[in-house]
Amino acid sequence: HQYLFDRNLTPEFIRIFGLGYCAQGRLRGRVCIPIHSPDGAEILGYSGRWANDDVPQGTPRYLMPLGFKKSALLYNYHRVLGARHLVIVEGYWSVFRLHALNVPAVALMGTSLSDIQMDLLGQSGARQFTLLLDGDKAGRTATVDLLPRLSSLFFVHTPVLPDNESPDTIAEELLLEVVRL
Repeated sequence: HQYLFDRNLTPEFIRIFGLGYCAQGRLRGRVCIPIHSPDGAEILGYSGRWANDDVPQGTPRYLMPLGFKKSALLYNYHRVLGARHLVIVEGYWSVFRLHALNVPAVALMGTSLSDIQMDLLGQSGARQFTLLLDGDKAGRTATVDLLPRLSSLFFVHTPVLPDNESPDTIAEELLLEVVRL
């Protein structure tokens, strides 16, 4: 779908992440993002993102699979197992951007962190984490809330992004600067 190319994703990148476009059904008109089990062995469902930045009023930007519990997973976890340093972000597009820069990242798929997600971080093999949530009110509030829990178990770096920026929108040089320890 053109939206994927407008977001500067290459055909190879689209293939690696299994991205597609749904023309019918519940996710009609959305880019479909497969969500894998922690070991990557199976697809548990597809998240659907409205395939345009102009989302019609009353339409959610994202739809999750019915009955899906995003608090039980970290998006992209299976691709980063064994990395010594992980970047924790809010969403898929931030993971895509960091992956394109060869930076291992997982997404919370929101701004909360469950006990299950904490356990997954502990089992990932990483020894250092960068908590890089969006530079909006929700991201900043979540950073303050999550930092004590994360830092009680891990070494955590917490850079602050400029106002209303996210890892997928800031300049590449700045992004690389804030994620390098």
